[in-house]
Amino acid sequence: MIFADPPYFLSNDGISVQSGKMVSVNKGDWDRSQGFEKDNEFNFNWLKACQDHLTDNGTIWISGTFHNIFSVAQNLTELGFKILNCIT
Repeated sequence: MIFADPPYFLSNDGISVQSGKMVSVNKGDWDRSQGFEKDNEFNFNWLKACQDHLTDNGTIWISGTFHNIFSVAQNLTELGFKILNCIT
């Protein structure tokens, strides 16, 4: 079993409110979007690496947000994974 919490690509110089104060949403360069194609390629590569280590009856659980989960799902499908559930 693999549990993955990949970058959500949320670090876009935006702001949020936390405890009544405006705060930056930037987490670091690792979470900054490089554009659709590069983000999609990144997701494909880490999912392929996971696939290479999973046994035939292994499972992968992936956390995400609407910012990254559609790219993750597309790449899972392209790699031949079977998506059993989407938990919200």
